[in-house]
Amino acid sequence: MFSRGADENGFASNFVETEQIVLFQSEQASFVQLRGSIPLHWSQLPDLRYKPPPTLSLSQSPSQLEVFSRHLSRLLSQYEAVVLLNLVNHSGQEEVLKSKLQQVFYSATAATASSLTNMHLESFDFHAECRHGRWDRLSILIKSISRYIDLFGYFASSSEEYRYQRGVFRTNCIDSLDRTNVVQSLIAKTSLERQLQHFGVIAVGQRVEDFPAFYSVYRNGKLLLLMFVLKFLVTIFVNHNLLVWADNADACSIQYAGTPALKTDFTRTGKRRFVGKLKDGVNSMVRYFKNNFEDGFRQDAIDLVLGNYQVKLGEGHTIKCPLASRNVLKIFTVTICATWHLLLTKTLHFIFYTVSSIFAFFYEHVFLFYVATNR
Repeated sequence: MFSRGADENGFASNFVETEQIVLFQSEQASFVQLRGSIPLHWSQLPDLRYKPPPTLSLSQSPSQLEVFSRHLSRLLSQYEAVVLLNLVNHSGQEEVLKSKLQQVFYSATAATASSLTNMHLESFDFHAECRHGRWDRLSILIKSISRYIDLFGYFASSSEEYRYQRGVFRTNCIDSLDRTNVVQSLIAKTSLERQLQHFGVIAVGQRVEDFPAFYSVYRNGKLLLLMFVLKFLVTIFVNHNLLVWADNADACSIQYAGTPALKTDFTRTGKRRFVGKLKDGVNSMVRYFKNNFEDGFRQDAIDLVLGNYQVKLGEGHTIKCPLASRNVLKIFTVTICATWHLLLTKTLHFIFYTVSSIFAFFYEHVFLFYVATNR
């Protein structure tokens, strides 16, 4: 939570380019997507509340429009066309970000007189649309942007021709982790189907879901899979560095939030399950603790390494330390806090994951068996 939004130069926090690469015989294809924090000047500092309200900067130098325009101009120069997918809530605390992003987007397009063929904003209230387990409603979003998936295409090379990707999807939610990864995986799957049709592996109209073994590997990742697709023997080798979409979500989330991603049971299985919701609850608790009691120290270290914080000459020597009059208390507090952080973190991890594993076991093996035998 210590890093949100974009800086005065338009560089967004948690900005990641992900490339999905497909190799088939002597041919290859790839599809690139972006994720990143909402490119406005805003913050969301931890204050012990579970969801601290996001706060837009009131500074006019640079303005929100200038910050956004610098970010968008950089994307257009690199990727030719951009579709912004904004997944934040359309009500409550997140609504202010949704409205401001919409406002500056249309101001930027009016200022540059650009046609909407190379820049488009698509807002989708992920939580409202998928409420009560209606994750099938994500198809509404995919249908609404399917023309851009076809328009942008993908990179492909063979001995006969080259194709180039002509645009990119930039997806965000509040932290650009959990909701973002679900939507990115669906867009990537749609592009994958186009690529497999191009290679002649599947017929036009067929989907990867029609081949469950392959789809399972695509979502979860394996070391080796031998499978038949339309009477072709396809050998898929995935080395230990390959990040398929569920693993990609966890990798990004662990770096940024300190826990595996939420909602990955949907990415892995196509369904939201009780066990997945239970694990999400555990990871949310761990995230809350880390956000409020640990990440501040890490952010201080990052700011120091990157030069965002400049150490003053003589700091701690000729310049008086604010805690100089309480040296004993300062040393005592640092010692106790360091020990307390370590012990409590390890204890919470152990308790949370033990309890979740027990609940998951009883739910899957005892409760479901009881229900099945008493029907």
